Amino acid sequence: MGFLRVHAEEDVNEQFVVEGDLPTDTTTSGTKQRQREAFAGFKNQVTSLKTDEVLTDGTALVEDTAPVAASSGGGASGGGGTSYTGRGEQAEVYVMGQVLYRLQDWLTAGTPRSRLGTLLDEFSERYDAQLDSATPYKWHVQSRWNDELRPLFERGFDPSPYLDLSELSSTETELRNLPFIQLINVTQEQGPGFDVIDPFGPLSAPDYNSDGTLPFLPVEVKAVHDDRRFRFTTNEFRRCQAFVTAGIPYAIRLVEMPDADVQNWADQAKVVSEYLFGDHWLDPEQMLPSDENKAVSDAITAHVRGGYLTLGPDQ
Repeated sequence: MGFLRVHAEEDVNEQFVVEGDLPTDTTTSGTKQRQREAFAGFKNQVTSLKTDEVLTDGTALVEDTAPVAASSGGGASGGGGTSYTGRGEQAEVYVMGQVLYRLQDWLTAGTPRSRLGTLLDEFSERYDAQLDSATPYKWHVQSRWNDELRPLFERGFDPSPYLDLSELSSTETELRNLPFIQLINVTQEQGPGFDVIDPFGPLSAPDYNSDGTLPFLPVEVKAVHDDRRFRFTTNEFRRCQAFVTAGIPYAIRLVEMPDADVQNWADQAKVVSEYLFGDHWLDPEQMLPSDENKAVSDAITAHVRGGYLTLGPDQ
């Protein structure tokens, strides 16, 4: 199985404080606009996503990928990077499109309205569980849940838009405004430390956990080139730790993307790996150098510059 290790990223701007959060992203309005454009472009390519790709074995994806190890210098793209080209937002939209297809398959395999009700109940239950002051993770921040998401439940959900996604490209509906997309899209929230909620779990997972619940999974999306290098912020690392400590797996999905100015980018996009962290998979601390004499926080301080880790394939 693949594993992750950290390399010290050289950066003259040493903003990271071990016990603090990263500085507020001043490019929020820019990322929102790029994601809006990505959704608009993806709508005309929604049929580019095939169900069989969504159901690709996630375990095999990890095993087929070379171990991730130390790399030096800049140039990584995707979340946590400093180069904003739009590829990261396109990769996020691509993954949300995959989750839409997983939803379509799951709903049509049973009674759609009943299954949708089950799904919504589980979203609510997970949010309610995080309200415990001792809970170290968040699925959504409170302000967004109260202001934007809770009203969706009050208005009610119609399963029909999700039963035949091929029709979405011919409607006036904006994908980003679909209630389900709003529930799974965490990209614009400051703090949770991941991008997308996949209620159906790892790409290799069955529809249900052994207790009958859906295997909700926080997914961090990284846009990569063929070298598969990417940046993982220290906030993402700590939130990954928080979920795993609470018994909830966490995933990093790598999406190989063309240049952002390619018109039919979804035709060329592809999930090339899914790294899974949890009791039966990787330990988040495998992203840090092995040093028995250092606590995790000390290791981060010693090996992180500028608030992120740079990761890439072992050569």
